[in-house]
Amino acid sequence: MTEKTNPPPTNPSPGKGLMQRRKFLKTAWGGAVIFGSGLIGFPFGACSSDGSKPTPKDLQDLDLDALPEMNDQEIADFIDQVDLAAADVITPPEDVMDLSDSEVSSPDAQDLTDQSDAPEISDEMSEADVEKPRLPPGQHLLEVMPVLGSNADPRTLEEWRFTVTGEVENPLDLSWDEFNEMFPMTDIVCDVHCVTTWTVFDTERRGVLLSDIYAVVNPTNKAKFVIFESENGYSSNMDIEETWKPNVMINTQLFGEPLPKKYGGPARALIPDRYYYKSAKWITGIRLVEIDEPGFWETRGYSNTAYPWEEDRYS
Repeated sequence: MTEKTNPPPTNPSPGKGLMQRRKFLKTAWGGAVIFGSGLIGFPFGACSSDGSKPTPKDLQDLDLDALPEMNDQEIADFIDQVDLAAADVITPPEDVMDLSDSEVSSPDAQDLTDQSDAPEISDEMSEADVEKPRLPPGQHLLEVMPVLGSNADPRTLEEWRFTVTGEVENPLDLSWDEFNEMFPMTDIVCDVHCVTTWTVFDTERRGVLLSDIYAVVNPTNKAKFVIFESENGYSSNMDIEETWKPNVMINTQLFGEPLPKKYGGPARALIPDRYYYKSAKWITGIRLVEIDEPGFWETRGYSNTAYPWEEDRYS
């Protein structure tokens, strides 16, 4: 059940300009790093020197301020490890091996495979509405959401803009005040499930439903997927049908307070029924497209569908 209310008054706070590049921070575990995209990253099989993997308690207690930033060579080596692991360890099903050999550019200047022929995201599992446990398999319940990413210089509210482009009849380019004035605000309570195995129940959110944005921009018949675009070139993708649900929003408040920058403020995507990396932090806009465009994590071996109740973590 959702309740729509008038937009709350905005409360601009001082801040710095755009961060020029994504931060990569070292952790205590060998081969694991924290990305500014909002998710901890492990080359497949990464663990500490004694062979142990981080626990939910480790993640919760992680102090980002105490972590040194990786240098350029370490960043390149890490991404090479991820790409190599994805190629050597994760073999796609035979029916999705027919991918284009063309190259596309990325914010990290890495050569990635064009995935325009990647399998479409399907809602078949989630729409089946079979009885499923509240806590998905393989997840561990925490009381507080860990901070698994950093953005040292998110935009101020004065700098913030939100765009809607692509397959829509009425594109938008809005300031913070315009965004809050144009759309009704909706309150929801939802659970969130991170691919790193933690879950937090009953997070109280306020924001703008994607369905309310669609009512203004009027998607065309070609709009099949939504690309969430964020600061520093980060992106995630989702089947447009999933985003019509009454719990999918551009989230601007958490527990009645402005969304903290450590959790993606001033605004982030929120797709509660998929793993949390689909809910892109520090959102700058959405783009509606006909052909799917797998995002930052999806092109590095993580699942394109990200359905928690099937432990749908990797491609």
